[in-house]
Amino acid sequence: MKRVFKRFIKLVTDRHIWVRQIAIAGLAGAVAWQLGDLIIYKGGLVAAIVCVL
Repeated sequence: MKRVFKRFIKLVTDRHIWVRQIAIAGLAGAVAWQLGDLIIYKGGLVAAIVCVL
């Protein structure tokens, strides 16, 4: 079990830039979703899709 955990940690740390980009895209999509819903009725989904792509 410890070996699997170390292997997982190594995979994430070796790809830290990729992981950061995914996290930022997810956060930006969430913010776009909330702002889109505030501006246009049910506009958040479209805004989130456009933002993440």
